[in-house]
Parts: sequence; C-alpha cells; structure tokens
Amino acid sequence: MNYIIVKRRIVMKKSLVLVVLMLASAGSAFGVSANFSYEFDGRMNLQKAYLVLGLPNTATPKEIRHSYRKLHALQYHPDKHAGATKEEYKYYNNRMQEINAAYDYLTKR
Repeated sequence: MNYIIVKRRIVMKKSLVLVVLMLASAGSAFGVSANFSYEFDGRMNLQKAYLVLGLPNTATPKEIRHSYRKLHALQYHPDKHAGATKEEYKYYNNRMQEINAAYDYLTKR
C-alpha cells in the first residue's frame, strides 16, 4: 500500500510523488506554475493512518517508526525544502501535519 492521499482520494504511488514534485519544481524554473494545493482536514482514522505512512494494516511498531522517520526526515519536512515557494512550503507543512497525526494515531492507540 504505497499510495498517498490528496484531498481524501488515493491518487498515486509514493514513488511517483517524487517525480511529480521534481517536475513541478523544474517547471517553476521555466515559468510553469505548479499546483501545490493540499489541505489536511485534521481527521484521522486507522485506514487513513496506514495509507499516509504507506504501510500495510499488519505493520509492526518498528515498521511504523521507520516509515515515519523516513517520511518525516527525508521527504516532506519543510526545512528540507529551503528554496520552496510559499505555496510549496504550505504543501510540505500540511503534509507533515498529516504524517505526524498518522504516527500519533498509530502509536497511541
């Protein structure tokens, strides 16, 4: 289950997200604007938490922690994208809120 949720719909595999983000940032260098509109609604449930972290429902606590750290530290942390526009920064910030909420939901249940 390597899918991400954008506006409450499963959109694409996580491996494609990096390609999309790279193309979007390359497009902005050429004057093409990228649409980074993404809002986390603050609601979390078990299935959504596993989808956000890209894990199966049978994931162990060690796998949950590993996925969280990988997504948190390497991919979506806003500080990792220092040259991001305000729109991109808002996207990464909202994405991190969702990842943090998913991790909290799974570790505190």
